[in-house]
Amino acid sequence: MNVLTLTIVDLKSNNTISNKSYQNNEKVNIGRSIENDLIIKDEYVSKKHCKIFFNSVNWMIENISSNSPTKLNKKTFSEPQQLTSNDVITLYDKLVIYVNILDDSDDLDQTKVWDDEKDSYDDDRTLFLPTTTEDEVINKKEIGRTSDESDVLTNEIDILQPNRIFDFFNRSKKLTICIIIVILFFIGTIYINYLFSNPAERAEQEEQKKLAEIERVQQKEAQEKLEKINHLFTAGNSFFKKKQFTKALNEYNMIVQLDGKNKDAILLVRECELQINLLKKIIFAKNLFDQKKYFESLDLFNGLLTSSNNDDNIKKLQEYKDKCIGKIEFIINEKISEAESLLKERLFDRALFVISNAKKDCLKLNCSNEKRIHHVNALINENLEIKSKIKKLVSFADNLFAKKKYQEALQQYKKVIRMNYKSKKVDYARRKINQTIRILKNEEDAVVLFQNGLTYEELNKIRKAIDCWKQVVELLPESHEYHQKALKRIEKRED
Repeated sequence: MNVLTLTIVDLKSNNTISNKSYQNNEKVNIGRSIENDLIIKDEYVSKKHCKIFFNSVNWMIENISSNSPTKLNKKTFSEPQQLTSNDVITLYDKLVIYVNILDDSDDLDQTKVWDDEKDSYDDDRTLFLPTTTEDEVINKKEIGRTSDESDVLTNEIDILQPNRIFDFFNRSKKLTICIIIVILFFIGTIYINYLFSNPAERAEQEEQKKLAEIERVQQKEAQEKLEKINHLFTAGNSFFKKKQFTKALNEYNMIVQLDGKNKDAILLVRECELQINLLKKIIFAKNLFDQKKYFESLDLFNGLLTSSNNDDNIKKLQEYKDKCIGKIEFIINEKISEAESLLKERLFDRALFVISNAKKDCLKLNCSNEKRIHHVNALINENLEIKSKIKKLVSFADNLFAKKKYQEALQQYKKVIRMNYKSKKVDYARRKINQTIRILKNEEDAVVLFQNGLTYEELNKIRKAIDCWKQVVELLPESHEYHQKALKRIEKRED
């Protein structure tokens, strides 16, 4: 049986990195990839660099890499080459592999040593080599072109170092096992002491742990609660500065729910509620102003001005109050102008109504326009005197009319008309004049008809006389003298 031993040498320190043995029924794939049997982590080693195998007679090497060709005894090759003892495989300038082949005639003890060494390295197939710098790469290429193998072994520098600590633990399994046993012994000792300790002490310790855990949870909850309250305060103050009082009130109410004894939050809740109520009243007063209910709006603004302490709110309220006063004064002036125009048209009743409303508005507003008020009062008094005089004249004329003094009543009614006053009394006087004139005319006609009836009677034209007297009855009321005379004449002549 042929046994192949591969010894990897670090040319920088001239140290042996690996020494592994392989039986002739094994094959060895060398490269950077984890799929290889012998893994070398180095940037100058290809993923699949080369392959060593046994062809039933000899050990052979085959180059796989094209970027970094494998060299055998400093010579490149393209076809599989036979390996012999003391051959040197060069992967690149800083890393070489020495070949040693033993057959069945070799010393069995030596083979055993190789087997032991092989077992020591089977646990890790990977060689971790640090990367080299750009200067080292240049040095590698120069040394590879100018020096022979013996010079390489003596003059090469800066070869990559293996992981010494990992190699130490890999070679010292017994030490690792001892450390694990000590740790387990220490843990077991602690657990045994815990099991055989006093139950009372153990219960007390458990209770202390529970209390500590409860305290820790409470502290955590208190901290979270404090952070949440601070966050709510920040958000609420931000909304309050932006005058978004409803949102600010929600934030402060949440603080009160979390901490009912927080005085700052309670005060801010009250302040927000006051501001919200104030805004509602202002909106209501604005709506009244838009509906042209200026006096109601003015009363609300006056009340809000007395109760508000905010300078900004006071300014706005004062502006709306001034607008209301301006609107009311404008309406009063319009009413006075309307009353004056009605007086010119002799529409005294309408003028009196408009002037009375203007006076009421002036009294409500405490208007400072004394001249206009005096003028309004003078117009009212003048109209009242005229109206009173008309009323007396109409009453006197009605009395005369009732006494059938139609001519005198007609004269009084005509006096009322001549005052050129447009009112219900004047219209009544006109109607009475027409009625009086009609009565007087009927009376004159009735007298003529009555005389005509007497004339027909003398001429013995009784039928015509009765017709004239009937017309008299129709023209005059029952209370009239000629009405009664005509009825008597009709009854006498019909009989």
